[in-house]
Amino acid sequence: MNINLEIISNLNTQLPDEYKLENNQISLQGELTKEELSNLVTQLLEQEGQSSEVQFDFIIGGSILRSSLGDHIINNDIRTEQTLDIEYMFAQKEPQLKNTSQTNDWIIKIMNHQNQIILGQSDGQMIVCNKRGKHQQKYETRMAKSFNSNEQYIVSTHYDGYILVHVLNESIETISCLKQDIYAESSAIQESNLVLGMQDGSVLLIDLNQYEEVQDPELNIPILQIQKNFKAHLQLITVIKWISNNVIITGSYDHSIIIFNIKKGTIVRQIQAKDSIINDLIYFEDKTILSAHEDGYLKLWNTQKDDNTPIKVYKSSYSQITSLDQKDGQILAGSFDGKVNIWDLRSDQPTYTLEGEGKILACSYVSDRIMFGGSTNKLYIYSQ
Repeated sequence: MNINLEIISNLNTQLPDEYKLENNQISLQGELTKEELSNLVTQLLEQEGQSSEVQFDFIIGGSILRSSLGDHIINNDIRTEQTLDIEYMFAQKEPQLKNTSQTNDWIIKIMNHQNQIILGQSDGQMIVCNKRGKHQQKYETRMAKSFNSNEQYIVSTHYDGYILVHVLNESIETISCLKQDIYAESSAIQESNLVLGMQDGSVLLIDLNQYEEVQDPELNIPILQIQKNFKAHLQLITVIKWISNNVIITGSYDHSIIIFNIKKGTIVRQIQAKDSIINDLIYFEDKTILSAHEDGYLKLWNTQKDDNTPIKVYKSSYSQITSLDQKDGQILAGSFDGKVNIWDLRSDQPTYTLEGEGKILACSYVSDRIMFGGSTNKLYIYSQ
């Protein structure tokens, strides 16, 4: 393509009204860079009486613009016979590695609890640290399968079948427990309601304020009462999350996603994802679901449609995706190749790729940082 060719375009956005152009059709030169196009949008907004000092990114043909407009069109095989739709959004700066912090075992969870950062390790140790990764407290438990938290509680699940409930005051204190013959692979807490995704595909509902009359003989702390026990999946439940007061979402080794009404004990929606284990899930306000899979794909589902076909599929890695997080429309996806991809789901390609080492098992937005870690016993801390 001749980069001097004029391209008739529509400049659209999902940003608030003050960033929308009334006269959005414009002729653009193929030689324009992203920075030049961003400056042009700013000038057009000012001409329409809108004041804008922000920088913009652009999605064209399903990909984020990183080169000149002409090169982008060529590289993505975008046809320009008709008006080209260009969506603009606030620019996201490329995250920069700020620090790393060494731990003594695999990092399997990164929690933001009561404005403090807590690392959960596979050996069961919990480490309280600051946003530079400096260790401030350590607390020993036992070999762990998972960790989770809300503002009041921290829950850890363990290979020996124990589920432990902790609180953080001046130090971490274990206040109650439950012992099962099989282990809980996943957990989620909403206020004082705990749900557990079990090894056999069942879901346990527990009220963290309800106890048995006797204490645990080994730990000498109160034993939690099981309120309800449902069979949800055929195999181990890898991820479980609350999406409303009475509804949870689960993913499993059996390749299915289930939306479950815990109060009624009924399945609201079941999605068969077919060929791959589901390792993590995000449920969005528009009732779509993003699933992370062991084959390296992300899949977006519409729960309002009664079929098993994803809206969109994203290739995030050539190895297993293990962990997801979200903030302001941006998605983190950590994987076994030692990388964390940042996604805007309107694009077919990651916005940025953050480099680590080993198998990434946990990634999280924490305050103004992105943190991730895994099998190298190292916490990576990037700017946002």
